[in-house]
Amino acid sequence: MKRVLVFLALTVIVAFVFYFFVFSESPKDSPRTGRDYAGKADQGRSKDTPDIIRKAEEMHRDTYQKRMDESLKDFESRLERLKADTKKAGLKTREKLENALGDLDGMLEDAKKKLAELKKSTGEAWDGMKAKMDASLEALEKKYKDVVSKKG
Repeated sequence: MKRVLVFLALTVIVAFVFYFFVFSESPKDSPRTGRDYAGKADQGRSKDTPDIIRKAEEMHRDTYQKRMDESLKDFESRLERLKADTKKAGLKTREKLENALGDLDGMLEDAKKKLAELKKSTGEAWDGMKAKMDASLEALEKKYKDVVSKKG
């Protein structure tokens, strides 16, 4: 019985401390003043920003960049296989596919450049580059599917 009461007392204390730290900051005192306080992270963080938040953002960026890098490498290998298949196709099909493959090569190089820019950018610029990178990869996938459908 005594253990249960001690456990309950400790649980209440921990809950109170957690509540105090989480909800003690008012929006007026927040370093995010003038921004969406309800949860959107401020990209232009100051030196006062806790290291854990900066590290989490850094990990998110690194993970995203690695995923995009892997996606582009995967796409490049699929494109090489498609080029090899194109060489085996008939003359008319090959001409159509070679033009489309040229477009895909250009789009792939553009996506690689955007990824390089993304890796160099920070803050709000990173968010903008991320949106451009997502759009570029989506357009690349769509074009690839169109080319594959022409092949078949």
